[in-house]
Amino acid sequence: THTCFMVTPYEGYVAVAEALNRLTPGDGDKRTALFNSGSEAVENAVKIARTFTRKQAVVSFDHAYHGR
Repeated sequence: THTCFMVTPYEGYVAVAEALNRLTPGDGDKRTALFNSGSEAVENAVKIARTFTRKQAVVSFDHAYHGR
């Protein structure tokens, strides 16, 4: 059986997420997601930034790979 950790988290995933949350600054609520690749992480970061800022523009380096 395949369990999607984003829907049904398993013990190891939760332990890593909680450890990362303890290491990062701030006392507010935190959300943690782990991804399979840097491309997926960057793509998700861009989506979060666009949603939070309500702006669509993204600055990137010329001739650099930033994911899909």
